[in-house]
Amino acid sequence: NACNQCHENENARWSVDQLKKWYGSIRSGFQDFSGVFSLARINNINAPGLLMQLAMDGAQPGIARATAFAHLGMGLNQNSLMLIQQALNDEDPLVRQGALVALESLPPEQRIIALPAVWDEVRSVRIQAARLMAAYPAGQLREDRQAKLDAVIEEYIQSQKFNAERPEAQLNLAGLYQDRQQFIEAELAYRKALELQPMFVPAYVRFAHMLGAQQRETEAANLLSAGIVEVPESADLYHALGLSRIRQQQTKNAL
Repeated sequence: NACNQCHENENARWSVDQLKKWYGSIRSGFQDFSGVFSLARINNINAPGLLMQLAMDGAQPGIARATAFAHLGMGLNQNSLMLIQQALNDEDPLVRQGALVALESLPPEQRIIALPAVWDEVRSVRIQAARLMAAYPAGQLREDRQAKLDAVIEEYIQSQKFNAERPEAQLNLAGLYQDRQQFIEAELAYRKALELQPMFVPAYVRFAHMLGAQQRETEAANLLSAGIVEVPESADLYHALGLSRIRQQQTKNAL
């Protein structure tokens, strides 16, 4: 809103009224999906239905439909899962990738519907599918399918190593290794992420969660405390440390 950057004592409605006075009617934009995403961000009760309508609307841009699918993942049901399965065959790779993002909220054993996408011709789609399937229970796939999945997981690993100087890439690698129960490799990647960016809050939280799951709760709490020294205003770190104290039966400190 360029108008109110100068007219700071006025509000946006004043700016709109001025434009109407000068130019007549105000032209509306060509897209009408931003309101749907706004409702989704505040968990409005009408959001799921509107997201499904947007996701199914082939006249909308692929990136908008993909984003609608990603938001659908916050509350999957039978209808949205059927829609996501259809979208995995959509001609637009952005839509296919958005459908895969929606499946991230499913438990690993239910992500089998993502397996066919491992054969997708578009690399970004197939490595997204492989990342989803990385935590699928071992020994449940046919040998040929497991071999294909392993090959595409290696593609995913190489794509992250290409950006290895970024803490986000190290965090992605750590999550993959953790899902595959390669805990030594996961720990090395978490530590590398924090070495690259000591203020990278997600690495502290997820690393601490892994340590806690390994019965290393004291180490997890110390890690989170170190993170609070680096980022003292992070609510996520305090919340994670509070949960760690509860697991250590230190209720007073947890509160």
